[in-house]
Amino acid sequence: MSSAQIGRYLVLDTLGEGAMGVVVRAYDPDLGRVVAIKTLRSSGLSVEAVQAQERRFVVESRSAARLRHPGIVAVHDVGRSDQGAYMVMECVHGLNLRQCLNHGVRFSVPGVLHLVDGVLAALEHAHEHHVLHRDIKPENILVDHQGNVKLTDFGIAKMLDLDGAQATWVDGQLIGTPRYMAPEQLRGEPLDGRCDVFACGVLLFELLTGRPPFGGAQFVEITQNILNQVTPRASDLSPEVTDGLDRVVQQALQKDRSLRFPTVAHLRQALAAAGAEATQGAEGPAPGEPSELRDWVAADSHSSLAELLATVGPADLAGKVGSGPLPRSVPVPIDVGLTDTAQAFFSDPAGAPSGFERTQPLRGRTLRFWERVPMGWRSRRVGLLLVLAIGVVGLPGLPVGPTDRATEPAPKKVVAVRDEVSPAAEPLPSLLESKPLTKPAQPSEPCTHLGIFQRERCLWKQCETARYRGHAVCARFR
Repeated sequence: MSSAQIGRYLVLDTLGEGAMGVVVRAYDPDLGRVVAIKTLRSSGLSVEAVQAQERRFVVESRSAARLRHPGIVAVHDVGRSDQGAYMVMECVHGLNLRQCLNHGVRFSVPGVLHLVDGVLAALEHAHEHHVLHRDIKPENILVDHQGNVKLTDFGIAKMLDLDGAQATWVDGQLIGTPRYMAPEQLRGEPLDGRCDVFACGVLLFELLTGRPPFGGAQFVEITQNILNQVTPRASDLSPEVTDGLDRVVQQALQKDRSLRFPTVAHLRQALAAAGAEATQGAEGPAPGEPSELRDWVAADSHSSLAELLATVGPADLAGKVGSGPLPRSVPVPIDVGLTDTAQAFFSDPAGAPSGFERTQPLRGRTLRFWERVPMGWRSRRVGLLLVLAIGVVGLPGLPVGPTDRATEPAPKKVVAVRDEVSPAAEPLPSLLESKPLTKPAQPSEPCTHLGIFQRERCLWKQCETARYRGHAVCARFR
């Protein structure tokens, strides 16, 4: 698959495979950057199953596209190729938390609070834009080599302001991961942001203790434990968990949603308050300071993290990290292994597309007028100044204030002249001798009490009426 091409993207290698699709690393020749592309797996599936996959694929792309947050993997593009639908995302060089947990990597209490706070910040942004994730789990949380958290996989997200097949149960099949589902989610009830609060509580418990709060090997056993089992205390499994942290975990894992934190923002505030007490005097970077991934790992897990990076980590890290203490900064070179055709095209650095202008010859069209405008002029401030300038130039030709009535000539009376008629037409003079015909006087000029711009708007409306349509001031609107 390394020599394949998806749309305009050149596939480099495979990042991961699952039951629903494949995620590959690819190169965008137009913008000169490495991206991650998620494709759907359709072989061996029925038409109905493929359609259901594509519906969830559309939901994921729409959900993630409306979100712009440093803690959420950005979506760059969507499309369809010969292989099917695909979605182009930001390529994160790092690990997911499931890889860390499976490899025995344990995080310190400050590290757990740092990771969960990053997840909560991303969820808070998503909920503000009416998007529920509904699938918070370690596999969907990426951590780069500076310890930054990235939330991904909005495949079963629920957009609260859109309709569609987004229920927990679809065609009799449960959509999501049961171990991290809230009780109301397992029962198929209407959901709100508190289902993500429960999932974050499960994640927090697992990171603090190394095991999920509700065990079980089969779906039925896991479901029964979540619905009926008493939630264990994290402090009983890990002595490093303080009573304050334990209370936060217990409230987040309440089976009755009305007893949980009402929003992820409330959970984040409570976790920050409890974490300040739990991490008092602990070593590690302060919040907001530059850090490395190893700063958030427990001291006895540094070697496990090094082994993980050297074995199942990203391809560009394999073999570059020894089993000893981790260096303060891990180099992450981007290995753009292009195909032969692409390598021949990009062998000349001057010919590589880098920026909008260099992509134009590839697109086979000339620049439009607005594309020739310098970038410094394409701003809202410059546009407003241009509108004001056009308005000022057009002002001298507009009448300002009330007109002088004394200078206007009085309306002339039109008198019918009697013609010479024969005696046989004697009845006509009695009709011609009636009152002289006069032209009706014009009404007073409207909108004289307003300013310049308000007056023009008022005149535009008044001149459309029958009363003022023939007025002299409305001549320029005809």
